Amino acid sequence: MLRYLAERLRVMVCPKWVKSLAQPIAVDDVVKYLVGSMENSTTSGKVFEIGGPDKMTYEKLMRVYAKFIKKNIFIIEIPFLTTRLSSYWVDLITPVKASLARPLVDSLVHDTVVTDDKISKIIPFERKTVIESIEIATKEMAASPPETDAKTEKTGFKVNQKILLITFIGFAICGTTYYWIDDRADVYSLGWILGSVIWYAAIGFGMIFVYNKTRLGYLIGGVLSWVTLAFWLFDNYYIVFQMSLIAEEPNFAMTIRNFVGIAIASIAVISSHNLFHKVIDYQYRGKPIE
Repeated sequence: MLRYLAERLRVMVCPKWVKSLAQPIAVDDVVKYLVGSMENSTTSGKVFEIGGPDKMTYEKLMRVYAKFIKKNIFIIEIPFLTTRLSSYWVDLITPVKASLARPLVDSLVHDTVVTDDKISKIIPFERKTVIESIEIATKEMAASPPETDAKTEKTGFKVNQKILLITFIGFAICGTTYYWIDDRADVYSLGWILGSVIWYAAIGFGMIFVYNKTRLGYLIGGVLSWVTLAFWLFDNYYIVFQMSLIAEEPNFAMTIRNFVGIAIASIAVISSHNLFHKVIDYQYRGKPIE
C-alpha cells in the first residue's frame, strides 16, 4: 500500500497516523524466526515480538522508498482525516481494496514496535534493514514479474488508457476554441471563465491520476466526460429545438466544433467506464495493473 502511494503520488494528503512508529521486518527474517522457533524447544507455547532493526514513522518509510526509486514526495498531514476516509482514498489510488485497506489503516493508528526483544537472544541473526529489504523485494519483483495475458492487455486496459489520455488532450484543445473561434460575448463572463478554470483543472488532475492508473483518475475522467458531453449537446440544442440553452446561438464553426467535442466526449465516456470497472476487476482478482 505504501509502495503504491509513494510511486503514484508526488503530493500526498495524509492523516495523522503517518506519524505512528513502525518497525518493519523483511519477510525472509520472519521466515527465519518461524523456522528457528520450530527448531528451538524453548519457544514452545510462548509469544514473541519480532521486528526489524529500524524504527521509523510511516511517513519516513514512504520517504525512504521514494528516495530509493528517485522520487521526491510532499506530504501534507491533515489531523481530522478519519481512517474510513483514508481507506476510501487508498482504494481510489492503489490496487488495495477499501475492505482490506480499512482494517489495515485502523491498525496503523497505533505504534507497532517491539517492546520485548527476547527472541533476538534465543534466535540470534543479523536482520535486514529497511533499505536492504526494499532492494531485495524490488529485485525479486523484477526477476519474477506477475503473469499477464498479452492479448487482453493489448486490446483492453492499455488501449483504453491511451485513448482516455488522448481524449483529455482533445478536450483541452476543443475548449480553447471558445476563445479564438467563438464570437459570443458570453464566453468572457465571470461565470463562464470560472467554469473554464475548474474544467481545465479537472482535465489536469484527471490526466495525472489516469497516467498513474488509479481509480480516482478514471472516476474523474467519467464525470468530466459526461459533463462535457452534456454541455456540448446542450450547446447544439438549437439545431433541433430552434433555441439556445447555454448562451447565444453558436455560429457554424462552433456547431461543427461541438459535434467534434461530442464525439470525443462519447469516446471518453466509454473508455473511462471500461477502465474504472476493469481496474476494480483487477483488484478483486489480484491482477497487476502496472
